[in-house]
Amino acid sequence: MNGAGRRVNGFIEGLADVAAALGPLLAPLPSVYIAWLHMTQIMLWDPWMAGVIGAGVEMLGFATVETGVRFWRRNKEKDDAQEPLALVVGVGVFYLVVITLSNVIIAPEAGAVKVYKGLLSLLPVVGAVTVAVRSQSTRMEREARATRDDAARQRRETNAIKRQYEHERKLAEIELRKAELVAQKTAETDGKDAAIFGEWRTWHDVPAEWKRKLAGKSTKEIQRLTGKPERTSYNWSVYAKRDYLVVSENGSGRR
Repeated sequence: MNGAGRRVNGFIEGLADVAAALGPLLAPLPSVYIAWLHMTQIMLWDPWMAGVIGAGVEMLGFATVETGVRFWRRNKEKDDAQEPLALVVGVGVFYLVVITLSNVIIAPEAGAVKVYKGLLSLLPVVGAVTVAVRSQSTRMEREARATRDDAARQRRETNAIKRQYEHERKLAEIELRKAELVAQKTAETDGKDAAIFGEWRTWHDVPAEWKRKLAGKSTKEIQRLTGKPERTSYNWSVYAKRDYLVVSENGSGRR
C-alpha cells in the first residue's frame, strides 16, 4: 500500500475513533432536550434549572450503566464476595422506566409523537452502554499493559541478578584458581627448600646464602621452609638474624 493509501486509512481510523468516543456522549441530547422543553414550557421551571436537572438525570443513567458493567466484570473475575449486580440492574430498569414515562406521559402531543419521544428517550441507554464498555475495555488494556510492564521489569531484575551472580561466580573461580596456583607454587618451592635444608643437620652446615634467605623470617616460616622441628626453627631464626648482621657488617658469613 502506498503512502496516500496509508494516510487515508489512518484518517478513517482516527475519524472512527472520534465518532466512537463522541457519538455515545451525544446520544442523550434528544432526551435531555425533550425533558428541558417539558420542564420549561409545561412545568414552567427556570431554563437553567431545567438544564441542570436534565444533565444530572442523564449523568445518573450513565453512572448506573457504568456501575452495572463494572460489577458484571468483577463478578466474572472472582468467585467470592460477589458485587450486587442484580441491585444495580433493578435500579437501572427503574431509572429507564421513570425517564421514558416522564418524557411521554406529560407530552401534550398525539400518540405517535409520544411513541417517538419515548424511543428517543431510550437512546441514552445505548450511549451509556457503549461508554461503559469502552471504559472497561480501556481499563482492561491499561491493567494488561501494567501487568506486562511488571513482568518485563521482573524479568529485567531477574536477569540482572543472574548476570551479577555469574560475574561474581566467575570472579570467585578466578580468585580460587589464583589461590590454588599460588599454594601449589608455594608448596613446590617450600618442598624444594625443605629438601635442600634437609641435607644440613646443624646451623653451621648451612651455607651463607641460605642463612641470608632465612634472615627476618619467623619461626613458623622457617619451620615451613626447612621442615625442621619447631625448636630447631626457633634457634635457626635467632642464628639467621645474628649471622646476617655479621654478614652485613663484615661481608662474610660464619659457619
